[in-house]
Amino acid sequence: MEEAKPRYGDWALLARLFGEARSYAGSLVVLFFVSLIGAPLALLLPLPVKIVVDHVLGSEPFPPILQSVLPQSLQSDPDRLLFVSALSVVVFALLTQLQTFASWMLETSIGQRMVVDLRRRLFEHLQRLSLAFHAMRGTADSIYRLQVDATAIQSVAVGGAIPFATAIIKVIVLVIAVARLDWVLAAIALLGGPALFGLTELFRRRLRRGWAEVRAHESSAMGVVQESLQALSVVKAFGQETRETHRYLQRADRGVDAAVRAVRAHGIFDLLVGVVNGIAAAVILYIGARHVQHGPLTLGELVMILAYLSQLFMPLREIGTRVASIQSALASAARVFAVLDERPDVEERPKAERLERARGDFRFENVAFAY
Repeated sequence: MEEAKPRYGDWALLARLFGEARSYAGSLVVLFFVSLIGAPLALLLPLPVKIVVDHVLGSEPFPPILQSVLPQSLQSDPDRLLFVSALSVVVFALLTQLQTFASWMLETSIGQRMVVDLRRRLFEHLQRLSLAFHAMRGTADSIYRLQVDATAIQSVAVGGAIPFATAIIKVIVLVIAVARLDWVLAAIALLGGPALFGLTELFRRRLRRGWAEVRAHESSAMGVVQESLQALSVVKAFGQETRETHRYLQRADRGVDAAVRAVRAHGIFDLLVGVVNGIAAAVILYIGARHVQHGPLTLGELVMILAYLSQLFMPLREIGTRVASIQSALASAARVFAVLDERPDVEERPKAERLERARGDFRFENVAFAY
C-alpha cells in the first residue's frame, strides 16, 4: 500500500506525462483548435432566441451589428425573420454536434495511441527489471499498472488538459459577450471563480489520496486472483477454494470501501460547486430582471444573457471538476512512474553492442572466485 500516499507532486507528474506525450504535440494542437470551435458556436446559439423575443414578438430596434448582417427585406418581414431564426437554431445545433463528434473521434484516436505507447515503454521496462522485483511486487500488480494505470496519460493530456484549456477560453469569450450587454451581470458571474478555486484546492489532495488507495486495493485483489489461478492445482488439491474466495473478497471489499469514500468526496465537491453556481445564477436572474424593468436591458437581451450564463456555468463547473477528477489519473500516473523509476539490478552499457548470433565461444577475463 505504499502508493496510498502521494510520492510525486502534481506539477511533477503533469510535466512527466506531457513529456511522454510530446511526440503527439501536433495532433494535440489540432484537437485543441477543433475543440475551440465550440466557443464561437456557444455565442451563436442564443442569438436566434434574442431575435425572436425582441424583433418578432417585440418591436425593439435592430442593433447596428444585426442591421449590417441581416438583409433589409428580412428585417421588415417578421414571418420570414421567425422562419430564418428557427432554421438557424437547427443549423447551429447541427454544427455543434459535428464539432462534438470530430472532437470525440480525435480524442479517442490520439488518446488510445498515447496509451499504447506508454504501455509499450512500461512493458519493456518491466521485462528489464530483476526477478527479485517481480517476486516482491507480484505479476498482478505489474499487469494492473500496465493495463489500468497507463491510461492516465489519456485522461490527463487528452481528457483533462485540452478540455480545461478550452473551458477557460470559453469562459473568457462568454464573459466578454455578457459584459458587452451588462457588465454588472458579467462581474457577478466572475465572482464564482475564486469560490470554485478555493473548493478545488480544499478537495484536491483528499481526492488524490483517495484514488491512490483505490488503485492499490484493486491491484491487491487482482493479485489474489492471479496467484490462485496460477496455482489452481495446489488450491484444489488442498481444498482451499473457499479460503481463496474469502481472501479475494476481503481485499475487493477494501477497494469498494475506498472507492465509495473517494466518490463521496468527489460528490460533495460537485454539490458545493453546484451550490456556488446556483447562487450566482439566482443573483444574476434577480438583478437582470431589475435591469429589464428599469431600461438598461431588453427582454431579449436578458434571455440571451441567461443563455450565455447557462453555458458559462458549465465550463466554470468543468474547470473545477476537471481539476478534481484529474487526481484519479495522477494517482495512476504516480504508480506508473514508480515502476519506470525502478532501476534494473544489471544496467545495460550506453553503447553496448547488439549480439546478433552467438557462436558459443566465451572466455573469462579478470574473474575471481572465493568463499
